[in-house]
Amino acid sequence: MADVAFHAWGKTYDALLCAACEAMLGTMIENPAAVESAARKKISAAGINEEKLLHFLLNEFLFQKNNKKTLLRLLEGGVIQKRGSMLYYEGMAAGEVISKERHNMIADAKPAAMRMFRLYRKEESWHCSVVLDI
Repeated sequence: MADVAFHAWGKTYDALLCAACEAMLGTMIENPAAVESAARKKISAAGINEEKLLHFLLNEFLFQKNNKKTLLRLLEGGVIQKRGSMLYYEGMAAGEVISKERHNMIADAKPAAMRMFRLYRKEESWHCSVVLDI
Protein backbone atom coordinates (compact mmCIF):
# COMPACT_ATOMS: atom_id res chain seq x y z
CA MET A 1 0.00 0.00 0.00
CA ALA A 2 1.26 3.48 -0.86
CA ASP A 3 0.63 6.89 0.64
CA VAL A 4 0.02 10.37 -0.67
CA ALA A 5 0.34 13.52 1.46
CA PHE A 6 -0.90 17.07 1.17
CA HIS A 7 -0.65 20.32 3.08
CA ALA A 8 -3.48 22.85 3.02
CA TRP A 9 -4.08 26.19 4.70
CA GLY A 10 -6.62 28.96 5.01
CA LYS A 11 -7.00 32.32 6.71
CA THR A 12 -10.04 30.99 8.60
CA TYR A 13 -10.97 27.50 9.75
CA ASP A 14 -13.78 27.41 7.16
CA ALA A 15 -11.30 28.39 4.42
CA LEU A 16 -8.96 25.63 5.64
CA LEU A 17 -11.77 23.05 5.37
CA CYS A 18 -12.38 24.09 1.76
CA ALA A 19 -8.66 24.09 0.95
CA ALA A 20 -8.16 20.64 2.51
CA CYS A 21 -11.05 19.13 0.54
CA GLU A 22 -9.69 20.73 -2.64
CA ALA A 23 -6.15 19.47 -1.93
CA MET A 24 -7.48 15.96 -1.32
CA LEU A 25 -9.38 16.12 -4.61
CA GLY A 26 -6.10 17.09 -6.28
CA THR A 27 -4.46 13.90 -4.98
CA MET A 28 -7.12 11.78 -6.70
CA ILE A 29 -7.73 13.39 -10.08
CA GLU A 30 -5.39 15.01 -12.57
CA ASN A 31 -7.44 18.17 -13.08
CA PRO A 32 -9.69 19.15 -10.12
CA ALA A 33 -10.96 22.14 -12.13
CA ALA A 34 -12.72 19.64 -14.43
CA VAL A 35 -15.21 18.84 -11.65
CA GLU A 36 -18.36 20.76 -12.48
CA SER A 37 -20.88 22.02 -9.94
CA ALA A 38 -23.71 20.00 -11.48
CA ALA A 39 -25.37 19.19 -8.16
CA ARG A 40 -25.30 20.49 -4.62
CA LYS A 41 -25.27 18.39 -1.48
CA LYS A 42 -25.65 19.25 2.20
CA ILE A 43 -22.57 18.19 4.17
CA SER A 44 -22.48 17.57 7.91
CA ALA A 45 -19.57 16.60 10.13
CA ALA A 46 -18.82 16.45 13.83
CA GLY A 47 -15.80 16.07 16.07
CA ILE A 48 -14.62 16.65 19.60
CA ASN A 49 -12.21 19.32 18.30
CA GLU A 50 -11.23 21.05 15.04
CA GLU A 51 -8.78 18.29 14.09
CA LYS A 52 -11.33 15.48 14.52
CA LEU A 53 -13.96 17.51 12.66
CA LEU A 54 -11.59 17.98 9.71
CA HIS A 55 -10.75 14.27 9.75
CA PHE A 56 -14.46 13.33 9.73
CA LEU A 57 -15.16 15.81 6.90
CA LEU A 58 -12.36 14.47 4.70
CA ASN A 59 -13.59 10.93 5.26
CA GLU A 60 -17.13 12.02 4.30
CA PHE A 61 -15.78 13.32 0.97
CA LEU A 62 -13.95 10.01 0.45
CA PHE A 63 -17.18 8.13 1.24
CA GLN A 64 -18.97 10.17 -1.43
CA LYS A 65 -16.26 9.30 -3.96
CA ASN A 66 -15.93 5.62 -3.09
CA ASN A 67 -19.57 4.72 -2.42
CA LYS A 68 -21.60 7.30 -4.33
CA LYS A 69 -19.08 7.72 -7.19
CA THR A 70 -19.33 11.49 -6.73
CA LEU A 71 -16.56 14.10 -6.68
CA LEU A 72 -17.37 17.08 -4.48
CA ARG A 73 -15.92 20.49 -3.79
CA LEU A 74 -16.72 22.11 -0.41
CA LEU A 75 -18.23 25.58 -0.69
CA GLU A 76 -17.18 28.33 1.71
CA GLY A 77 -19.71 29.63 4.18
CA GLY A 78 -20.26 26.55 6.34
CA VAL A 79 -21.51 26.98 9.89
CA ILE A 80 -19.62 25.54 12.86
CA GLN A 81 -21.38 25.30 16.20
CA LYS A 82 -20.25 24.02 19.57
CA ARG A 83 -22.85 21.95 21.41
CA GLY A 84 -21.66 20.47 24.66
CA SER A 85 -18.23 18.96 24.08
CA MET A 86 -18.73 18.54 20.31
CA LEU A 87 -18.20 20.75 17.25
CA TYR A 88 -20.73 20.43 14.44
CA TYR A 89 -20.25 21.59 10.85
CA GLU A 90 -23.01 22.13 8.31
CA GLY A 91 -22.31 23.38 4.84
CA MET A 92 -22.78 22.77 1.16
CA ALA A 93 -20.69 21.01 -1.44
CA ALA A 94 -21.03 21.02 -5.21
CA GLY A 95 -19.86 18.43 -7.67
CA GLU A 96 -20.82 15.66 -10.01
CA VAL A 97 -20.77 11.94 -10.67
CA ILE A 98 -17.35 10.64 -11.73
CA SER A 99 -16.93 10.67 -15.52
CA LYS A 100 -14.21 8.42 -16.93
CA GLU A 101 -14.10 10.67 -20.00
CA ARG A 102 -13.50 13.93 -18.10
CA HIS A 103 -11.95 12.95 -14.76
CA ASN A 104 -8.57 11.29 -15.09
CA MET A 105 -8.34 9.42 -11.78
CA ILE A 106 -4.68 9.25 -10.71
CA ALA A 107 -5.11 7.71 -7.24
CA ASP A 108 -7.79 5.86 -5.32
CA ALA A 109 -7.54 7.38 -1.86
CA LYS A 110 -8.80 5.46 1.15
CA PRO A 111 -10.16 7.06 4.33
CA ALA A 112 -7.74 9.51 5.95
CA ALA A 113 -5.49 7.87 8.53
CA MET A 114 -4.95 9.62 11.82
CA ARG A 115 -1.25 8.83 11.71
CA MET A 116 0.63 11.83 10.42
CA PHE A 117 -2.60 13.87 10.48
CA ARG A 118 -1.96 17.33 11.90
CA LEU A 119 -3.97 20.51 12.28
CA TYR A 120 -2.32 23.64 13.64
CA ARG A 121 -2.43 27.43 13.73
CA LYS A 122 0.51 29.37 12.35
CA GLU A 123 0.48 33.12 12.78
CA GLU A 124 -2.91 34.26 11.41
CA SER A 125 -3.91 31.09 9.53
CA TRP A 126 -4.95 27.45 9.91
CA HIS A 127 -2.84 24.63 8.42
CA CYS A 128 -3.18 20.87 8.08
CA SER A 129 -0.96 18.02 6.94
CA VAL A 130 -2.71 14.83 5.89
CA VAL A 131 -1.49 11.42 4.72
CA LEU A 132 -3.89 9.24 2.73
CA ASP A 133 -3.54 5.56 1.87
CA ILE A 134 -3.90 4.90 -1.85
